Amino acid sequence: MRYMLSDDPKLIARPEPRIPYHLPASQLVVPSVVMKDTFSFFGTHKDVQACAFWCGDHGQEDISIVRAMIVPQQSNSWRRVKVTSKALEAVSDLLEDNGWKILAQVTTSPGRRAEHTVIDDTILVRDGRLSIIFPTARRRAAFPACAGVHEFQNDYWHLLSQEDVTRRIVFSAIDEHWRIWDLR
Repeated sequence: MRYMLSDDPKLIARPEPRIPYHLPASQLVVPSVVMKDTFSFFGTHKDVQACAFWCGDHGQEDISIVRAMIVPQQSNSWRRVKVTSKALEAVSDLLEDNGWKILAQVTTSPGRRAEHTVIDDTILVRDGRLSIIFPTARRRAAFPACAGVHEFQNDYWHLLSQEDVTRRIVFSAIDEHWRIWDLR
């Protein structure tokens, strides 16, 4: 069992995965400005959970490139962030207009926890998608130590090792096409 910090018994433990994680050949290329802008957004949500999406396109071969961060309309509290289906429709429309896909859901979590809960699972779940959780207590650490990076495979959110994260996510100085859409 995986254990998390929570006062809700339903959220404390998750079963181990039925199928072990397999590191794919694909990589997510993240412009260096993305982390700065992500931390800036999350800095306005220090005591509550918040959500954003890193979006972009699939380049050549197995490479996806983050081109934008979309902040959906959301309700924030200490225990959860809620993104309604109507808010996801607005995100979907923006993605369709630009020919992009959601490459990662990015959330913040008060405290030290960087493990997925069933609440995190209610936002978006799809094979190959990444979910990056930034606990507020780890903000001073460098990436990937400042986050829990998960990949959805075989019906399970796998917490990646720091070694797997550095193989899966690559930072780039290419920043010219970066945008932020705040739909709140």
